[in-house]
Amino acid sequence: LGEQVRNQLLYVPTVTRQRFRHEGRVTTLIDTGKLFETLGILPLDPEADRAMICGSPAMLTELSELLKERGFRQSAHVGDPGDYVIERAFVAR
Repeated sequence: LGEQVRNQLLYVPTVTRQRFRHEGRVTTLIDTGKLFETLGILPLDPEADRAMICGSPAMLTELSELLKERGFRQSAHVGDPGDYVIERAFVAR
């Protein structure tokens, strides 16, 4: 699978609690533009980009707000159009 997605996915490992070549919360890296600078790409744009976010409930809230501030619309249900989706493992039913 790696060969098939090599030109489509960009991987940036980042940590928050120790020294590493990429340090910081992903939300901070997006806000400051550091993530895009590191990757050599343009910042997020709802006209060209889509996102799937997953993580703790707090992380989902933070990333959702960050995306909304940039004009992204959430797909609320399976099959609904949107610019990003949320992984639902932590969502209370």
